[in-house]
Amino acid sequence: MASTYTDRIGLEKQGDGENSNTWGLRLNANVIDLVDEAVAGYETITLSSGETTLTDTQATSNQARNMGLKFNGTLSADCTVVIPATEKVYFVHNGTSGEYDVYIKPSGGTAIKLVDQGESEMIASNGTTINTLEGKTSVTNAANIYVSATDADVNYRLVFTTATDTSGNQALYKDVSAVAYYNPLNNLMTVPNLNVTGITSSVGIVATSIVAATGTFSGVVSAATLDANAFIGGTGSFSTVSATGNIISGANITAAGEVTAYSDERLKSKIETLDGNKAFGMRGVSFVKDGKKSSGVIAQELEQIAPELVDSSGEYKSVAYGNVVGYLIEAVKLLKQEIEELKGNK
Repeated sequence: MASTYTDRIGLEKQGDGENSNTWGLRLNANVIDLVDEAVAGYETITLSSGETTLTDTQATSNQARNMGLKFNGTLSADCTVVIPATEKVYFVHNGTSGEYDVYIKPSGGTAIKLVDQGESEMIASNGTTINTLEGKTSVTNAANIYVSATDADVNYRLVFTTATDTSGNQALYKDVSAVAYYNPLNNLMTVPNLNVTGITSSVGIVATSIVAATGTFSGVVSAATLDANAFIGGTGSFSTVSATGNIISGANITAAGEVTAYSDERLKSKIETLDGNKAFGMRGVSFVKDGKKSSGVIAQELEQIAPELVDSSGEYKSVAYGNVVGYLIEAVKLLKQEIEELKGNK
């Protein structure tokens, strides 16, 4: 009886009385070596685009029999790897580059997307469909989830607005007990509902380039600069936020109450009366900014008259509009004095 082959990885099953004087060689080459390949083999395969079908031969070495599969290559389009339509478990690593995805499927079966580039996973095929096992942990009713990171001595905390919130209202940031400066929400894009609350840091907080349909930034306290630039892309609000440094927003900041700044005499020194005449050199202008008509001053012009009112530390100059009031008060007093003098000459 002629040899037959196993259904899953194509090992030779020799027929009774067959292969006289070559039985041992065939057993070593067509069974033992191939079992070694199936259990511990690691194959690197270069992908480009379209479909790549792994080699699948009976009783000889092939790509599909290996336990480990590493996919390399710079992708110019999505790529699908086709494995045999048999039962098999694989460890796969996505080592490709390029802005495209790798899919895998049994021949004639359903394709699934592999893990992202640089990541690995276990997959199991029943010949038609594929199930995956990734390093995921299911957590129920957790207010804080700590995530390991490649940074030395750094944990990232996944914070939910409530312990049972699973609707997308969460933020990932470095645990402040382990680092000196951290970015809770740097470069997050398109978050349906993003609510950040109750973060207290002894140093600076940065939350930049975030697009959220709705959200709040509340109860956040920083002992240095709190940069919430472009935090809300749709509707949202800031509340109970404090910082000893700057608070920067790429959108409007609306306060339900008064906006105040410390102005206590005990905090100041070298107090002198302003020269109200400087106000007469200031120019008020109307302009269009970000597609909207507005009014105010030009920072570069104001800087020539009262440089202390202009901040040039960022990419664009900014003006302390509230502090212009000091000059206006003194200018009004000068005008009043002039009016009184004119009245006295009559």
